Amino acid sequence: MVYRFEPFELDGEGYSLTRGGRRIPVEPLVFDLLIFLVQNRWRVTSRSEMLDTLWSGKVVSDACLSNAVNSARKALGDSAVSPLFIRTIRGRGYRFIAEVLEIPTSLSEC
Repeated sequence: MVYRFEPFELDGEGYSLTRGGRRIPVEPLVFDLLIFLVQNRWRVTSRSEMLDTLWSGKVVSDACLSNAVNSARKALGDSAVSPLFIRTIRGRGYRFIAEVLEIPTSLSEC
């Protein structure tokens, strides 16, 4: 599935984030975080849910999640103060807030 939120495309199968056709390098964990947030954009995702999902039961500090969110924001040119993509819901977690268009991919496009 490709997720388009202007001016970005997030390709879940191709493992790429692009802006205007130009690839933006992101670490695998940051990519997984973006996919997770976009796929769950209709709701607030808790920090504990994100830690459990993205770190697969490994014990890590909240700082790891904060660093990953900050890296995702940086890749998108986003800001915690005036978010366009990732909003912090104080005391609850995070929510992806941009409008997203889902574009199914098919085997014929490979």
